[in-house]
Amino acid sequence: MTLLTSQPQVTRIRRYLSGVTAIVLLSICAVVTGKLTQPVSAQTSVVSAPDLVCTYYGKGIAHPGTCDFDKQDKKKYRCYKDEDPTQSNEQSACEWKVQRALAAKK
Repeated sequence: MTLLTSQPQVTRIRRYLSGVTAIVLLSICAVVTGKLTQPVSAQTSVVSAPDLVCTYYGKGIAHPGTCDFDKQDKKKYRCYKDEDPTQSNEQSACEWKVQRALAAKK
């Protein structure tokens, strides 16, 4: 039975067209892949001064201040008024800011 049937002949033109089709498809895939990628820049480590800014509240008025350790009890943290450092009040955010500043110094 196989002697009577002939195998289809692969002509030179058919091989050429198959090769060109494969190259075109691979080129399209490469272009699409290139368009989907995103450039990435290297991260730079910038060491900036820690933010110790706070707002001192005195008699219902807000003043600029700076967080630091309590001068009498070094286990507590206070916001000192920038214009008059003798005036201060406790603030919960100061502890975090001072601890972060100490960790940045190490």
